[in-house]
Amino acid sequence: MKSMVRPHLEYCIPIWSPYLIKDIKLIEWVQRRATKRVEGIGNWSYDERLKYLGLTRLDTRRVRT
Repeated sequence: MKSMVRPHLEYCIPIWSPYLIKDIKLIEWVQRRATKRVEGIGNWSYDERLKYLGLTRLDTRRVRT
């Protein structure tokens, strides 16, 4: 069982706790684009969209956990 699960976990670790700058920027970019697609708030600032949706920036989430 371990040999089946571990590769998936190791593959996903950059999403859980990215440490490379390129991974952090990419994940934040994905979140930024996704929040822009929410109807009615696409033209708000990124921080306003996050607050409205109850989300936080990646760097804030890393500090909390």
